[in-house]
Amino acid sequence: MRPLLPAAVLMLACAPKAEPEPTPQVPNLVPSTSWVLMDTPLADPSPYVGRFLPDDGEPSLGSAFKTACSAFITGAEQASQGRFSERLAASSGFVVKKGEQDLGRDVLDKGTTTVLHVEADLAALTVGDIADPAGFRDCCLQAEDQCSSRYLGAFIKGTGWVEYAFDEDGVMDKSGDPYIGDDSVSIRHGMAWRRATDFDDAYFAFEAHSARVPDPPWASWSCDSPDPPHDPMGEFFVGESPMVDALSVAKDQARADARTQVVEWLGERIRTGSITLTLTGGDVSDLTTGLADAKAVERAASAVAAFVKDKKYACVEPIQRGDPLGHGYQVKVLMMLPADLAEQAAAQVLEAAR
Repeated sequence: MRPLLPAAVLMLACAPKAEPEPTPQVPNLVPSTSWVLMDTPLADPSPYVGRFLPDDGEPSLGSAFKTACSAFITGAEQASQGRFSERLAASSGFVVKKGEQDLGRDVLDKGTTTVLHVEADLAALTVGDIADPAGFRDCCLQAEDQCSSRYLGAFIKGTGWVEYAFDEDGVMDKSGDPYIGDDSVSIRHGMAWRRATDFDDAYFAFEAHSARVPDPPWASWSCDSPDPPHDPMGEFFVGESPMVDALSVAKDQARADARTQVVEWLGERIRTGSITLTLTGGDVSDLTTGLADAKAVERAASAVAAFVKDKKYACVEPIQRGDPLGHGYQVKVLMMLPADLAEQAAAQVLEAAR
């Protein structure tokens, strides 16, 4: 027979388990936009457009730095309108103000977030543009300290105010509205927000843009590429040298071969009317006779040299030819005739062919 359990033990076993006190849930606030609230509103952001931001840490105007490559980024203001109602991350130097009272940064660090809410009527937008991507890329590659991965790319202007989340009791998910009658407080995202830091017709936020420029069309071209790349910015030509003893001579001869191809390409387009030129004498048919002369082609190739840009060399490794010749070089070069210079180069070809 089993021993009987005491009555007190039976009562405890049958008693309902006590439910734990619910833990208040703090809303997980994150910015709703990529805009960052500036430390202080600005009347004119143009001195800051194109400044680079450190790769690490919170972005701010104070940490932005200007380099020679910043000159490639220019800002233009354009009109903007509409209502701006977003949650923004606070720039690292931002402090909350209410009227003339400086509430400091600590009001942002009390809870679980440094996200603020901004209400504004928009007026303008200033956006930075890289007009010369190739020049910008080359500038950044010249020295590691010239560019970071991001820069100050846009600024937004308006009239409005900043709200910060607060909670006097430490519970940020109040139910109901305990702040009835207080015009400086609104309930958003399940917490109380207090209005502070007004701004009037000023730039109040910035956006970081990526400083990475896409690789140029010739980046993947190599010694084994069957065809030159294609790009609306210009026409590409591949010049090739014969086998020679010196690398420098091979490069010179590869460039000369590419420029000869440019002359032939331009001549064909002049003859077919793809490129139209105003003639001061003679006729386009002069090309047929003129470019049949090797001396004329050589003159024309020299004339277009100023317009044709070498972009990349390939096959520059020495080739072993065996004793007694030793190693030699047979180089390829990729050269480009910019589309906006084609007519000027064609005029030089026509002149040389006469």
